[in-house]
Amino acid sequence: MKKIFFIFILLIININVFSFNVDPNHILLFPSVNGESGFIYNPSAYYLNEGMISLGLHPFILAANIGVINLIELGINLDFGKSSDFFGILKQSSFNVKIGILKEDDHLISFAAGIERFPINLLEDLKKNETFRSYAVISKKLGDMNFTLGIKKNLLSEIPEFSKTEFIFDISKILNETVLTIIEYDGQNYNLGFKISLNYNINVELFVKKIDKLNKLNEIGAFLREYFIFGITYIQ
Repeated sequence: MKKIFFIFILLIININVFSFNVDPNHILLFPSVNGESGFIYNPSAYYLNEGMISLGLHPFILAANIGVINLIELGINLDFGKSSDFFGILKQSSFNVKIGILKEDDHLISFAAGIERFPINLLEDLKKNETFRSYAVISKKLGDMNFTLGIKKNLLSEIPEFSKTEFIFDISKILNETVLTIIEYDGQNYNLGFKISLNYNINVELFVKKIDKLNKLNEIGAFLREYFIFGITYIQ
């Protein structure tokens, strides 16, 4: 286990040499693993302004978002992990929608609500899909830190475990003016990660999910397969 985290820290140090100073709220406009702008798996209350686009590539999933009328962020997720056929990929794809309600520039907090992973293949996926969620989140920047609190709920799942209301939170802080470190609770698990800014437009991302379950892990191969997430995200 010590070897795993030693390698993890070395990766951060090497990438940080080429990184670029940014604001934490700017980094939180980049796509999360679930697609919409945010942290690791959780959304932030920030959204793309009109005409802005963002792209995210995490294991087998490509996310693409666009800002609409300075109020709405729309996105699509393409999952390459379940099929190599073009129509199969489209069949497994999903949409994200985020609506901004309050901004910190005008109010004390930022507040947004939305839907993540709304499946295109409604007839087969809607009732059984455990990743389809509605959410509402509040975010607040304090210096070089950001605090976010919210709820997620799958309203249509037939599986009780996935239809309950889940409370979520994120605490993030800029390290060395270039790296956003994140501790997250996604409603089921605790996650830890780093969004590393190479420049204003590009992040490299290193995440470890389910850190509360790592005590049973003693093999680096299993760690890389089941817990480690590498990503590259872009915004313009």
